[in-house]
Amino acid sequence: MSLFLRTINALENIRNSNALDDQAIALNAVNGREITLLAMADTEDAIQVLTEGQLLPYPDAVNKLKAAYQLEYTASLSPLSGLRNIMLNKAKALKLQADN
Repeated sequence: MSLFLRTINALENIRNSNALDDQAIALNAVNGREITLLAMADTEDAIQVLTEGQLLPYPDAVNKLKAAYQLEYTASLSPLSGLRNIMLNKAKALKLQADN
């Protein structure tokens, strides 16, 4: 896959992941957890798309996406909606930085 197409694919994964994080923030802990797991899958896809080529075109972006994934993972384990939402908002911010 060309670098251009990988980049477009990763941007779409980030957009969708952030939209899912927004949905999770609006839900209770149990339902929010399920949506957070979906967001994690899109974040993971973005990481994979950017790292599967011979070149790693955006190492800083990949590091931010990995950090966002870890925040989403930790958020998915939180029984408290407020704490989960703080982590998801931080994850979204990192993904937006990776998007630039």
